[in-house]
Amino acid sequence: MAIYGEVFFNHAILSYLACAFPGVADDWYPVDLCKRAKINSVLDWHHSNLRRGAATYVFHTLLAPVLGLSQNPIEVAEAEKLFTSSLLKLESIWLKGEGNFLLGGFRPSIADISLVCEIMQFEVLKLRGAVVYFDGHMDDSRLNVAIACTVALAGASVLNHAEVVSLHKDKISGRLRNMANNGATNIISPSSSTHVVLPDYFIPKDMGLIISKTKDACVVFMLPWGRKTLVGITDTSSIITDLPKPHEEEIEFILSAIGDYLNIEVQKSDILSTWSGIPPLATDPSSKNTSSISRDHIVNVECPGLITITGGKWTMYRRYYIFLFCMVRLKSVDPETQQETRMIAMGVSVFMSLGSVVASCMVAYLS
Repeated sequence: MAIYGEVFFNHAILSYLACAFPGVADDWYPVDLCKRAKINSVLDWHHSNLRRGAATYVFHTLLAPVLGLSQNPIEVAEAEKLFTSSLLKLESIWLKGEGNFLLGGFRPSIADISLVCEIMQFEVLKLRGAVVYFDGHMDDSRLNVAIACTVALAGASVLNHAEVVSLHKDKISGRLRNMANNGATNIISPSSSTHVVLPDYFIPKDMGLIISKTKDACVVFMLPWGRKTLVGITDTSSIITDLPKPHEEEIEFILSAIGDYLNIEVQKSDILSTWSGIPPLATDPSSKNTSSISRDHIVNVECPGLITITGGKWTMYRRYYIFLFCMVRLKSVDPETQQETRMIAMGVSVFMSLGSVVASCMVAYLS
């Protein structure tokens, strides 16, 4: 019997599933009342002994420190004692006899499923530490429209069509800078950034995972995203192209990286889609380390009247554009001018999984 999605700890649900579907083998929850009574005796005892000891021990030794709660040594000791004695009782009563490794007899039963689920909790105790952090979803197309509407309300001219009078290209952020400073170094490092989309069952719907340092010293994340699982990200040197495509070795790297932390193997056949982009990563020209590539933005003033700002991402765009405005208008950065502006919410995407009432309230409040 295979159970997909959440692990079912509820014994009543397990009993129902074993009886309700004709394709389920009788051994999981036998029709024979004598055999079924043996399984029921395990389940009844398990709930107040093995489960209580295992859950309490895992909570106090792992979850409590992660959540910032104080540990209670007395409760940890009591939980460990209860769990140990429960395992000994299992061996002396239900698993008594040489070669008997199953609680219901010679075939796996729902009692064995419950036992395995309980013991598997202790796999997480192999962790040496964990960090809980919070992040937010962003729909970039919605945010782009919200920015345009907000600046239009403030008096800016926003156009979706305009005549091109002249075009000044500076693809590598060096040609114009060289005119002012002969010998200016390149400050843009194009990087191939690949993402993989997997089915939603690879991660909880309300929780993500970030691996801050893989064995290759990279950052990898898994996030619930629009009823799917979004996995990334790679950073490899790339040439600039209009149609970037994911490379096979980048996909292999992502699957291998998350495979080190999952107890199920992710196959290529699980992949729903992939895509790749070329973010303009910034290299600080004032740094002595020529390999200092960053996802942060860089503001560079090489001569009076020429300010170069490059790199960065959505997260910080308001901050560095305010900084640039202050530099141009005020010749310095005045903290008092860095005021937050309430942004117009032009609708809230269903993609964010918000209810209609919540979405309408957000639109009313932010407008």
